[in-house]
Amino acid sequence: MAKVLLFQCENENEIRQILTPMKIQAVSVPKTKFHMALGDLARGKDDGGYFGGEYPKGSMIIMCDFTEKQLDRLLMDLRNHKVKIDYKMVMTATNASWDVLHVYFEAQREKMMYEMAQRDRKRF
Repeated sequence: MAKVLLFQCENENEIRQILTPMKIQAVSVPKTKFHMALGDLARGKDDGGYFGGEYPKGSMIIMCDFTEKQLDRLLMDLRNHKVKIDYKMVMTATNASWDVLHVYFEAQREKMMYEMAQRDRKRF
């Protein structure tokens, strides 16, 4: 079943309004659980641990168990409703074992590489 994990999203209500007609569950992940793996968070596990380190900046959503059609629709609806989210990621077999901080790092790296490619493209 498709699910969206929400991290530091100020516009959580807008996101939930978009997901409700799609019958997709939204789960807000507290900062104290940023040490946990995505797969565990998606399954609703709680290891009882507590993350007390420095939190990354920016909002992020992780789309879990989405079909391509659901993914396309969600991204289109977010764009049409002008919902700002810093990072949008899909949970994969590879990143399901990563903790939230690792996913943030990868998302930031990918965004930086994309922006550099866009700047390079504009120069030519």
